[in-house]
Amino acid sequence: MKKTELGRVQMRIMNILWEKEKATAREISDLLNEVESIDHRNVQTLLRGLEEKGAVAYETEKNAHYYYPVLQQKKVLKQAVGTMVDNLFQGSVKSLMSFIVKKRYISGQELDKIFELFQNDIDDKK
Repeated sequence: MKKTELGRVQMRIMNILWEKEKATAREISDLLNEVESIDHRNVQTLLRGLEEKGAVAYETEKNAHYYYPVLQQKKVLKQAVGTMVDNLFQGSVKSLMSFIVKKRYISGQELDKIFELFQNDIDDKK
């Protein structure tokens, strides 16, 4: 996959589109404004930027553009996490996990569930 860098608000727009599957710029603006104030024109500009990056496309219905995601959520998340690990933890997943555990961003119960997921994944590969 070609590396596509997305900003914070662009990622929020993508999350809306992944959840709704398609939406107008106005619908996206309204949903974004439930959390923080953002001008509708800025949303339109961000959507054009996402379109130029190949992240979204649109279809026209009744004189309205309905945007939909082109990029798969799993691929974008994998890339974003990889970039974070590379930039903040020098490529070390161990350092990331150590940070999360030490700063108590994860409970012991959640950690047990993660270990269970890893174990299931290992068992599935056997």
